[in-house]
Formats: sequence, structure tokens, C-alpha cells
Amino acid sequence: MVAELGPSIKAGTAREAASADIVLTAVRWVDLERASQGLPVCNGRIVIDATNPVEFIERVGHFPVDLGVLNVGEPLASLPFGSLAASNLVKI
Repeated sequence: MVAELGPSIKAGTAREAASADIVLTAVRWVDLERASQGLPVCNGRIVIDATNPVEFIERVGHFPVDLGVLNVGEPLASLPFGSLAASNLVKI
């Protein structure tokens, strides 16, 4: 697949991707915490968060997750990887 996308594309690990200057997160909501475990802290890098608070139940559909008083960017920010006190978060 990498070869099909062109010479500027490179395959790597989640840790390598999370170390880039700009990081895009796009995982299932229920996997956000597990997917971010062991990743380097963002430390001022730009983080684009495309993960949405939606739960998918097979054969039933998509349902919004009740975040209570949190806004949609706060769950990522609360994880060690997010550490958004020192990062720039773009929520899409």
C-alpha cells in the first residue's frame, strides 16, 4: 500500500507517528486510551484530534457518548500522550 501511495509516504509504528511535528489521531472512541498508551508526550507539537465521542454497536448503529461536563477535546488532553498543557490541539 505504501508503494501505491507514492515515494513521499513511509510506513512506521504508532510511536514514530506520534513523534512527528504534527500528529493526527483518528481511532475508535473506545480505543483512544489504549491506542495512546506508551506514546511520547506531545510537548508543544500540533495534535489534530479526529476521534469523535461515538460508540458503534454492531448491527444496531452509532450512538453519542455522554461526556458529562467535558468538551470533546478533553478526553485526549487528559491522557499522558495528549498532555495538552504543552501542546496545540486542533479538534475536528
